[in-house]
Amino acid sequence: MKTGLSINQKRLAVILVIVAIVFSVVIYYSYVWLPSVQSGKKGYQDVTVEQAKELIRNTTGLVILDVRTFDEFNSGHIEGAMCIPINTLQENISKLDPQSYILVYCGTGTRSAQASTILANNGFRHVYNMLGGLTAWKAANNTVVQ
Repeated sequence: MKTGLSINQKRLAVILVIVAIVFSVVIYYSYVWLPSVQSGKKGYQDVTVEQAKELIRNTTGLVILDVRTFDEFNSGHIEGAMCIPINTLQENISKLDPQSYILVYCGTGTRSAQASTILANNGFRHVYNMLGGLTAWKAANNTVVQ
């Protein structure tokens, strides 16, 4: 009388171990690795004006990046912002630290989404695009400086 496992039982055991390993890897990538490289495939995260205000209040060393033209910037911007116009961002990217947390905005959110993509494609992992841009910022009764 045999008391060991049959060949079919051994195969089933191996298959179950493989399924458990694959499942563990999927869980790891879903809950640990993916969030660390930002949400979605964009490589950056869209934030509302309220979320942007929270970032400004709570993120030490946050870089607030205005990607409008210098004339637009000089007509009013978020306090503490630096200006690198979108059309010069690629050539000035070395002025930014890829490890920094960066809040990007423009006038309405279009150029900042493009700038956020450029930053993400260049290895920046903590990029936040403010939806609606300065228009939404002002509509929420937030102040700008000149």
